[in-house]
Amino acid sequence: VFISTGLVGLLIGRSIMLVFDTVFDTIIYCYALEMRRQKHESLMRMMMADADGDGVPDYLCFLPRPDGSSDE
Repeated sequence: VFISTGLVGLLIGRSIMLVFDTVFDTIIYCYALEMRRQKHESLMRMMMADADGDGVPDYLCFLPRPDGSSDE
C-alpha cells in the first residue's frame, strides 16, 4: 500500500513540477524579451532625436555643436 501511494504521489508531483517549470521558463523568457524590446525602443528614440547626426539631440539645440559650428 505504501509503495503504490508513493508511486502515485511521485507521478502527480512530477507532472505538477513539469508544468510549473514550463510556465516559469515561459515567464522568464517573456520578461527578457520585453526588456530587450524596451532597450531597442529607447535606442531608436535616441537616434530619432538626433536627426542631423551630429551627436547632439535636436531637443538640446541650445547647446553648442561639437564641431563649433552653429545653425545661424
